[in-house]
Amino acid sequence: MRFISWFPSYGDSRWSEGWNSAIEFVAPSAVYAGKLTLIADYRGRQTVHVAVNGHTLGNYAARNARSDITLDFPPEILRSGAVNRLEFQFPDALLLDNGDNRRMAMALKSVEIR
Repeated sequence: MRFISWFPSYGDSRWSEGWNSAIEFVAPSAVYAGKLTLIADYRGRQTVHVAVNGHTLGNYAARNARSDITLDFPPEILRSGAVNRLEFQFPDALLLDNGDNRRMAMALKSVEIR
């Protein structure tokens, strides 16, 4: 698994870096139900766009607290035994208000693909 445009993990989560972040992973050979579940915290109000291998899964809005989001997708977009790319866009990513100029949107705690 490779994290692209994410800050190093902190505790049980990893913050997105900037307006776009991605995770590359190899999907084991399996039968998938076509469900992606994200558990994350958010910085302020965030709109999140999610795609897998270039296929948009959807958009959702979250605010501050922990959210569990499940998105449906056509299972055939996953490449079993090959590298897949889970992409996030954060048009509302915020700069920290403590003088730190890192832009963050989502603290990802877990991702589950079924």
